[in-house]
Amino acid sequence: MPPTGTYRVQVTSDFDLHAAAGLADYLAALGVSHLYTAPLLTATPGSTHGYDVVDHRQADPRRGGEEGRRALAAALAGHGLGLVVDVVPNHAGVAVPAENPAWWDVLKLGSQSVYARWFDIDWSHGRLLLPVLADSPTALDDLRLVGDELHYFDKRFPLAAGTESLRDPKTAHDHQHYELVSWRRAARTRRSSTPPTPRSCAGSPPARSTACASTTRTG
Repeated sequence: MPPTGTYRVQVTSDFDLHAAAGLADYLAALGVSHLYTAPLLTATPGSTHGYDVVDHRQADPRRGGEEGRRALAAALAGHGLGLVVDVVPNHAGVAVPAENPAWWDVLKLGSQSVYARWFDIDWSHGRLLLPVLADSPTALDDLRLVGDELHYFDKRFPLAAGTESLRDPKTAHDHQHYELVSWRRAARTRRSSTPPTPRSCAGSPPARSTACASTTRTG
């Protein structure tokens, strides 16, 4: 049935899908036809809005998961109400790479990732710039190698295949499909109209990219 009146709720970990289901009788008495929610797909941990989706395959387990979604739909249907979900498929949360399987795969495999075209990235300029470093010339000194990951304080990034054996963090960093930079460096690169010159010597990492990604969109 088409909506004639909606009531919006913000589903969070503190007010999850099961809690929203408890509103069904109140909404029916209120006279609305549908409950309207923000995106319900798995979002970045701690998200208060749900638009920074990290997994488009499932309802967010931190907010009730698929069980909660079904409970909400059933409760609403039992009162003759419908459910309207705000879906923005080209929004993706990439601030915590390990939480987003598709983004993690892109960082690990670069343009060869099956998900590379999901994201708005211009691979023609080479390495993907990630503006996460402190604005300091010695920021890369804080990189650490942990297993098959590159760590910068609490931020984790995958290592490209074949670079796990490199023992120096900065050397390993130089051989990734991404480059960690400060936000100032990323902003300057994005404003530049002239792309950087690719490095062509054998065995060297790809050229820097003008693309940046602390948050991004797909499609």
